[in-house]
Amino acid sequence: MAPSLLSSESLPIVLSSLPEIFDETQQSTTNHRKNIVRLIKIHTQATQVIAPSPKKNRPDKRVGEQAFNQLFLDLLGRGLGVKKGVVAGDRVGKFVAGFVHALADKESNEDEDEDTASSRFFTELITMLLQGFPAKDKAVRFRCTQLVSLLLKSMPEIDEDLFQQLRRSLLERTRDKEAPVRVQAVLGLMAFRDIEPDEDEEDVMEVLLDILTMDPSSDVRQTALFSLPTTSQTLPYILLRIKDLDPTLRRSVYLVSLSPENLGDPRRLTISQREALVRTGLGDRDPKVRKAAGYMIGTWVEAIKTSSQAAVGDEEMNGLIEFLKRFDVVSSEEAEKALLSVFEGNMDTFQSLEFTENYWKTLTPEKALLARIFVDHCREISDEARLESTLPVVTALAFYLQAEYNHLLQLFEDAEEHAGQNDDGHKTEENRDWEHEILEKEFVIREMLKLAVGLDYSDEIGRRKMWGLAREMISQQSLPASLIPYNLDVLRKLSSTEKDLMRVIVEVIHEIRDTVLDSSSRAGTPALENDDEDEDEGEDGGDGGARKERELRERLRRLSLGGGDKEKEEERALKRMLVDVRSLDILKALLERVNGTLQENSVLHGLIPMLITPSVISKQPELRERGLVCLGLICTIDKKSAPPSFRGLFLSQAQSAQGPLLNEVLQIIFDLLMLYDIKTLLPQSNSESPLADLVLYHLDQSEDAALAIAVEGAAKLMLAGFLTDESVLSQLVQLYVWPDNADNAALRQCLSYFLPVYCFSSCANQRRMQRIFLSTLKSLNEEAEDLDEDKDMMSSNQVALFFLEWTDPLKSFQQDLKPEDREIQVDMSIDLLKGLFVADWLTERKHFTQILNKLHFPDECDLPKLRQIILLIKTVQTGNYLKDSVSRNALARFEMTLERRFGLQLAELSKDEPEKMEDAKKSVNEFLSELGLDEVDEDDTGTPMPSKPISGRRKAPLSTASTQSRASTSSVKKSNLRQSPATETDEEASTENEQKEEDGGEDERDRESTPIPSGRSNGKRSVPVVEASEEEEEEEEEEEEAVSPPTRVTGSHISKQPIHAQSESEEDEDEDAVDDSLLVDEEEEEEEEEEGDSLMDDSEED
Repeated sequence: MAPSLLSSESLPIVLSSLPEIFDETQQSTTNHRKNIVRLIKIHTQATQVIAPSPKKNRPDKRVGEQAFNQLFLDLLGRGLGVKKGVVAGDRVGKFVAGFVHALADKESNEDEDEDTASSRFFTELITMLLQGFPAKDKAVRFRCTQLVSLLLKSMPEIDEDLFQQLRRSLLERTRDKEAPVRVQAVLGLMAFRDIEPDEDEEDVMEVLLDILTMDPSSDVRQTALFSLPTTSQTLPYILLRIKDLDPTLRRSVYLVSLSPENLGDPRRLTISQREALVRTGLGDRDPKVRKAAGYMIGTWVEAIKTSSQAAVGDEEMNGLIEFLKRFDVVSSEEAEKALLSVFEGNMDTFQSLEFTENYWKTLTPEKALLARIFVDHCREISDEARLESTLPVVTALAFYLQAEYNHLLQLFEDAEEHAGQNDDGHKTEENRDWEHEILEKEFVIREMLKLAVGLDYSDEIGRRKMWGLAREMISQQSLPASLIPYNLDVLRKLSSTEKDLMRVIVEVIHEIRDTVLDSSSRAGTPALENDDEDEDEGEDGGDGGARKERELRERLRRLSLGGGDKEKEEERALKRMLVDVRSLDILKALLERVNGTLQENSVLHGLIPMLITPSVISKQPELRERGLVCLGLICTIDKKSAPPSFRGLFLSQAQSAQGPLLNEVLQIIFDLLMLYDIKTLLPQSNSESPLADLVLYHLDQSEDAALAIAVEGAAKLMLAGFLTDESVLSQLVQLYVWPDNADNAALRQCLSYFLPVYCFSSCANQRRMQRIFLSTLKSLNEEAEDLDEDKDMMSSNQVALFFLEWTDPLKSFQQDLKPEDREIQVDMSIDLLKGLFVADWLTERKHFTQILNKLHFPDECDLPKLRQIILLIKTVQTGNYLKDSVSRNALARFEMTLERRFGLQLAELSKDEPEKMEDAKKSVNEFLSELGLDEVDEDDTGTPMPSKPISGRRKAPLSTASTQSRASTSSVKKSNLRQSPATETDEEASTENEQKEEDGGEDERDRESTPIPSGRSNGKRSVPVVEASEEEEEEEEEEEEAVSPPTRVTGSHISKQPIHAQSESEEDEDEDAVDDSLLVDEEEEEEEEEEGDSLMDDSEED
């Protein structure tokens, strides 16, 4: 046996400095390195103290090591009860982790043996901490989990059984009810992330993904996000967090998970994923999230520039073009948003762009989009000099546009020839390539037309060339229908007046109808000549851009191959229909750009009988839909045409139409209602409220798209003040909460915005919402009885919470509120109390009695209204309308709060102005008489009026609702009963009881299992609190938990049901809450219950 360097007697001296070291580490982290060195030295000295074993052939006893470990763990255990947020506890944890890490490194360099002093110390430390994982105290669970997560970052070799136990314990803590504990558990699981589990064990990676998706705490979800690598397995779950409710978590996705260090090449994402990131990130409501998304897009561009994907010639230009290839430029708008974000975030990239002549001769969709965005951005920042120095002259751009259009015509001819060789009716891969190439060329022309709108046409030669080109393009039927509006924008830019534009377009429509009908379909479609003075009026065919028009043209081509008379007649009819479709498309685009009236533009008069009227009465849905839209646009510029068309055509079409035609008609109807008064549109209506009846009729739609359009139109009418009918408002609320509309995203998004804005914009709107409260709830309850079992109807309590928020006067945007405007929820409380008498539909009374305690009562209320409230409360209590103790106790709390705040004012009003009090009583009696109930007897329901406010209580200026959680049932049993101070003896007893409460209030709170909320009094009560049975107490807890603010609907991701029973807000629980170890024993509870029963019996006798 090697001799010990230290004797056992010197061991206490060596270990005596450990408490000092722990004290210093709590003060600051700057001394941690010095103290770690000291502690390692002490540990080394202690491990050298050994004692011989009393038995032979046994190893020596490690006396010093055991003493060091025991003292260290004892000192550490004293701080495990420190709550979260105490800096000293966090410093001790960092110090312990640093010491273990340094100790493991020291012994790993000196001794390769697995059984070392550091491994034995680590094993004892982990074993002690694991014992605190299931502790009842949340602070102990937090500190133990925190220390384990810190120690695992430098974990030495440990036993396999302990390793598995540690893994299972951390997995169990991920289901802890406290969010801080779950955060530390997730941090600890990072060490087990890449370890393959056994067959009967949970996979750590799957657990982390579930936490990322379903945990109710944003801190836990964010910790899980940081703990996960960006792989093909985790990427779909990470991308879901871009719609998380927490903006910090959404920002972390862009800055951390999708950073170049974690994601690498953006091509790991699919095109749809990249577009979703751009669309959601740049459209986020939080500016920090938008900035983070812009930074992520900028890193994509920089990664492309530094790679071999960008050509060496022009790094900036080719880098941006390659960047745009990462998106579906032709079909989506996300590429435009991403490019604008790059320009705004990096001005050097924007300033370095140069567009050469070769650039315009080899245009692709990416190049065309880049040029157009460049022009728009220059115009937005008013950089005209940069625009003129970069772009070619207008004449050159006109020739480039003409070349692209001729190329498109050639593609049409080639595609038709190829289709003629494949008449089997099936699309081949080559056909799809032709279609894709045609769509790309259409996109290039569209971007060039958009660019042409913003050019400077001071050069007369360039202006004439562009005018002739646009004029000739729109006169050809080969021009795709998708390009017609952009072509008209160019003509509108180049026209001197609106009348000149209309004259030219009407001439074009006549030319198409006169020339095309006399020519064969696609017989020699001409290319555009360079001479802009010559215009070839040959027949034009080709792809119309829309799928239906392409199908019609393909059908026309097949008919032209037949030689029979029947085929020729059908060919002529189809050709006429195509001409009408093209004419209506041009007319619609023109009418959308007209600002004057029909009388000012008489050139349009001839088109109504020649084109619009035949299309409206046509049996072809393509013609009828376009004709109705054009007629609706005519009605917007001609007030005389609106009433007969509205009454005789649009309303009848809304009753019979279906699908897209119904959607168009509904849009026309609500546009005209916004533009004209209902008396103008329906002058001979017999209804008292024709507008409300009309809107209610259209709100009864079966199709989701049509219903969303009707809801949007009704919301616009109500926000504009044109419609104030309360029945329409009630119907909108019912549609918002109805389960059949849960999947109608357009409807829910519209109403989620409309209902709060409508209520908060005006107190009069809040008053309307208050008046429809009970009737809406009644309708919902009646209709819910007919629902299928598989559909979950929102409870009346949740709907009431919506009304509670919408009618809150504190959220009103209106300034200088009148006194009656501040009392909206006072009137709502009267409605709620009156609703308690209606037993045929209000089956959830306990919910509404709890809602009473959440209403807002201003400091200065109309006292007669308060008198009505108290009389109604007394009538409900004496009439035994509430059968359960939950409702009775909630109503008693509400009455007690009113008495505490307004009892003195009511007493003074009763003395000074008794006639007002009588009016309040008369109003209540009239209501009871309507229900066939007995009137209020003043002797039986006298209003308690205390002579002075209850001492020790602060007035609640905003709400009667309690701001804390419900007190425990034991605290309800302990509260004394307060009676009316009718005599001096009662007043003296009341004062004495109040003094006792003030003296012993602190001791009383120490004995209770939970603190008493601020909204509940410990003094005497005017109404006895009915003792609840155990089943009713459990039911009360469930109902109280159900009363929570409603969740708002947004375009964010809705996660599954969380796996934790306790919400995130509970981590901020009152720090002064009594520990579970101080609970009152059963004998004290029984004595207090008997005392409460005797007091209640005395009160009933009085």
